[in-house]
Amino acid sequence: MDEIDQELKDSQRAEELLKDPLIKQTFEIMEQKYIEAWKDSDLEDAKGREILWQLIWAIGQVRSHFTVIMEKGEFHKSQISRNMKRKS
Repeated sequence: MDEIDQELKDSQRAEELLKDPLIKQTFEIMEQKYIEAWKDSDLEDAKGREILWQLIWAIGQVRSHFTVIMEKGEFHKSQISRNMKRKS
């Protein structure tokens, strides 16, 4: 399997994961849990608040990474489609 085929396969899998109800619910629950813990944290607990912020940030980074993988696949699909139209 070449690199483009693998990226297309990964793109499809990333889309499936992001649309999976359990994954979506898990991200939402975790994010809400961390936000609530951050809101309820002691103002003097800078280290704890920073850790909570990093956890919230990390969830966004995971979503973003999956989105980038999906976009790479979409780019390759459009390139393949253009190449096929040119050959026709």
